[in-house]
Amino acid sequence: MSFLERYVKVSPRFELALALCRHFAGTAQQEAKEAPLLHSLYEVCEQHMEELVAAKFLAGWCCDVGTGGATKNEERARMFYRQAAAQGYPAAQLDGPQTASKDAATRKILDESQTTPEEGATCKIHIGSLAVEAQKKQSEPLEQKRAPVVDCSGEITTEEVKFYKMAADQGNPIAQFNLGLCYEHGTGAQQDLTEAARLYRLSADQGNVDAQCNLGLFYENGLGVQQDFKEAARLYQLASEQGDATAQFNLGLCYENGRGVNQDANEAVRWYSLSADQGETTAQRNLVKLYKNAADQGNLVAQFNLGLCYEHGTGVQQDLTEAARLYRLSADQGNVDAQCNLGLFYENGLGVQQDINEAAKYYQLAAKQGDATAQFNLGLCFMNGRGMRQDLQEAVRLFSLAVGQGDVTAHFNLGLCYESGRGVQKDMKEAVRLYTRAAEQGDATAQFHLGWCYQYGLGVNADFKEAHKLYTLSAEQGNALAQFNLGLCFETGTAGAEQDLLEATRLYRLSADQGNVNAQCNLGLCYEEGRGVQQDANEANRLFKLAGVDNNNNVSASTRHKPQQRV
Repeated sequence: MSFLERYVKVSPRFELALALCRHFAGTAQQEAKEAPLLHSLYEVCEQHMEELVAAKFLAGWCCDVGTGGATKNEERARMFYRQAAAQGYPAAQLDGPQTASKDAATRKILDESQTTPEEGATCKIHIGSLAVEAQKKQSEPLEQKRAPVVDCSGEITTEEVKFYKMAADQGNPIAQFNLGLCYEHGTGAQQDLTEAARLYRLSADQGNVDAQCNLGLFYENGLGVQQDFKEAARLYQLASEQGDATAQFNLGLCYENGRGVNQDANEAVRWYSLSADQGETTAQRNLVKLYKNAADQGNLVAQFNLGLCYEHGTGVQQDLTEAARLYRLSADQGNVDAQCNLGLFYENGLGVQQDINEAAKYYQLAAKQGDATAQFNLGLCFMNGRGMRQDLQEAVRLFSLAVGQGDVTAHFNLGLCYESGRGVQKDMKEAVRLYTRAAEQGDATAQFHLGWCYQYGLGVNADFKEAHKLYTLSAEQGNALAQFNLGLCFETGTAGAEQDLLEATRLYRLSADQGNVNAQCNLGLCYEEGRGVQQDANEANRLFKLAGVDNNNNVSASTRHKPQQRV
C-alpha cells in the first residue's frame, strides 16, 4: 500500500490526515523511514489526482500550509479544495482557506449595550452552602453570552455556503453548525433563523458544544423557535458538562433567575465558578454580586469567597483591607479557611497592621479544626518562636499532623527536623524518606536537598546520576541553590555531569541573578579566567563586588568547589 493510499483509506477527514502527516514525519519511531515522503507529498498527490479525489484535497492542503514540497499559495489551495468538494469529498466541503473557524476564540455578547465586562484574574473559589435567595430581579437585562459567530464582513461566499450544505447533508456536525451561523447572520445566504435553529439542532444532537450553546440561546430568546426556557437550560447543561465556559455562565444565569430551572443560588454559584475559573469576567462579576447578597446576610462562606475576590481582584477592584474585613467576619463565625487566610494577612501585614501574635492566634483556631496549612504555619511559629514560645517538640508534632494530611511543605520541613535533630532524634533515613515524598510532588527545595543527600550518600547510597537528575528538576523550577550546585557539577565534570563550561556559566548566572553570593563569586572567576565566557575583567570585578569581595586577590579557585547545602 502506497503512502498516499494509506492516507486515503485511514483518513477521509482533514484532521486525521494532518495527524498522519505528523505521524509519518517521524514522530513515531517505527514510521521514521517514511519521513522523507512528506517532503514530496505534493508531487505524489499530483500523480494520483485523476484516480483519487483525496489527492486533490491533500494537494490543496499542501498549498494552503506550504508543506509537502509545495509553495504556500492560497488561491491554488482554494482551487484544489473546490475541485475535491465538487467531487463530494466531505473534508474539502468543510475545510478551506475561507471557512468559518469552528475554534474561534472570540465570544460575542447578545446585547453589548447592556453589558460592561470587567477585567479580572481568576481565582479558585471555595464553594459552600449559600442559604439565601438570588436577589436579581427578572426585569434586569440578562448578560447572556454566546458561542463563536461567523465574521459577517462578507468573506463567506454563496459558493462556499454550497460546500457547507454538501457536507451538512452528509451529517457533518461542524458543517451543520457553520451553516447555521451563515443562516443566522445572513452571511453567504439569506438570513433565516428557523433554518439556523434546525441546523443547530442537527449539530447539537451529535454533541457539538457550540451548537448546543447557540441553540440554547435561541430557545431562551425565541429566535427561530418557540421560546422555551426549560429547553434552553437543558441545552446549556449539555454544553456546560463538556466544559464550555459560555454555557456554564448562561446556565448560572438560569439558576440565578429561575429561568427553565428552579431558582437555586448554590447551583448558580457552582456554574459561575466553573466559568470564572476559565476567565469569563462576566461570570466573575456575577459571582461577586451573589456573594455580596449572601455576605450581607451573614453567610460565612459567602464572606470568605467575597474576601477571596477582593484579595485577588476577581470581578472587583483589588482591596486587601476589604478582604481582611470579610475574612475576619467569616473567621469569627468559625470558618477555617478564613481563619487561615486572616492569619497569613496578619503575619505579612496585608490589609492590616502586621501582628505575629494575632497571626498565631488565627492559625491556632484553624489548626484545632484540622486544617493542614494552619497546622504547618503554626508549627513554624513554634519552631521559630514567632507569636508563640519556642517549642521544637510542638513544632514537630504539628508538622507531623500536616504531613498526615499530605501537605508537601510540611514533608520537607519535617525532613529538615529529622536531618538536623531539631525537636526529634536525628534520623537521616527518615529525612530522606520525607524529602522523597515532597520531591515526588514537585517541591523544588526538597528536590535540591534530596539531590544533596544522593550526591554525598547521606541516609541513602551515593548516586551521582540521581543527584544530577534532582538538581536539574529543582534548577528548572528556579531554585538558586540547585542552579549553583548544578553549575558547579558542569564546571568540574563531577556528580554525573560531563564538563560543560557554557552550561556552567549559564546556571551560575541564573543563580547569581537571584542574589546567590557563591554563584556571583564563581561567575566572576569564570569572567576573570575566560572559562565558558569571553574574558572580561570589568564584569568579573562587578560580580566580585556583588558578592562582597572588594579585592580580587581574596577570590580563589577553591570557591567554586564549595557546593551549598542549606537554604
